[in-house]
Amino acid sequence: MAFGESLGWLLRRTIDAESSKPHDYIYALLTLADDRCHGAIRPSYDKSGCLVICQAIGWMEVESTEYFKTKFTPGWQEDCRALAENARHQPLDDSPHINMERERCSRLHHEQGACSEEACSGQHCDVLEVCRRIAKMMFA
Repeated sequence: MAFGESLGWLLRRTIDAESSKPHDYIYALLTLADDRCHGAIRPSYDKSGCLVICQAIGWMEVESTEYFKTKFTPGWQEDCRALAENARHQPLDDSPHINMERERCSRLHHEQGACSEEACSGQHCDVLEVCRRIAKMMFA
């Protein structure tokens, strides 16, 4: 990996990486990412992990439209937008209500497969999975 890469590419390269805090997954990649995203995502442990990952998804959309215009087709952008819009915490929606819901989210690393049918609430935060799927679609 080289310094100064796009955040989406870095997320794709580390798609199976784990961290004890969701913030660290994104913040570690920011140290390797190009300077364009540093103003968009500022490290702060006062934010929920869900909110930080939603910011990363929003930045990947910016990367795909502003910096890689020739790389991605309109259909690709529509697929990524549909994936994000159908996610539980709607990562591309910046409304105050959705941001408040993200701030209260504490289920970021709760894996749906780890639940038993009897104990599953069905209220999984899927934003990390959505982030990884978008990065994979960006750099297949």
